[in-house]
Amino acid sequence: MKSISLHFATKSQLLEFLVMAGDIRCTVDLQNLMLTSFDSELDLLPVMDQYLSAVAG
Repeated sequence: MKSISLHFATKSQLLEFLVMAGDIRCTVDLQNLMLTSFDSELDLLPVMDQYLSAVAG
């Protein structure tokens, strides 16, 4: 099964993304600040766009 891993600089960034992700199926590694999703890129892209817009705000 294909997965997508995202790495974050801070725990707060990871948690903010996770809140926006809603029902995206993923695992979270807080020690390494990494989120791994098993959903498709198409499911994850809107969340990534929303997160990047909020960060760039």
